[in-house]
Amino acid sequence: MNRILGIEEEDPQETMKTVLSALALRSPTVFLLENLHWADPSYVKLLEHTLLEVREPAIVLCVYRPTFSLFKSHQLKGMEKIFREIQLQPLSPSEAQDMCIFRTIPAGDSGRSRPPIPEQAGHPFN
Repeated sequence: MNRILGIEEEDPQETMKTVLSALALRSPTVFLLENLHWADPSYVKLLEHTLLEVREPAIVLCVYRPTFSLFKSHQLKGMEKIFREIQLQPLSPSEAQDMCIFRTIPAGDSGRSRPPIPEQAGHPFN
């Protein structure tokens, strides 16, 4: 991948830092990283180090389940100005049902005749 991007670095951390920095320098940038709770521990470590070192202005949205934490409490000291963790509350049963019905209704069908999808352990739309 380094050859494709024209990057001399062989270190994955430096490569990731270089790519994110270059993208952030071009224009206002938002990076979205989803489902980090399923990420390999080595990727999480790479991401932690990279995010702590990139200095270019960008917003990085990391989405993960409450059982996961990208940074440990000792790492958060001094990061108050650059890091915010926002925990969302679970959907109410009626909100979840509305989402499931909306997701399963064919386009153009205004009826809500399908039953809600039962609770699942994985992604709600799989």
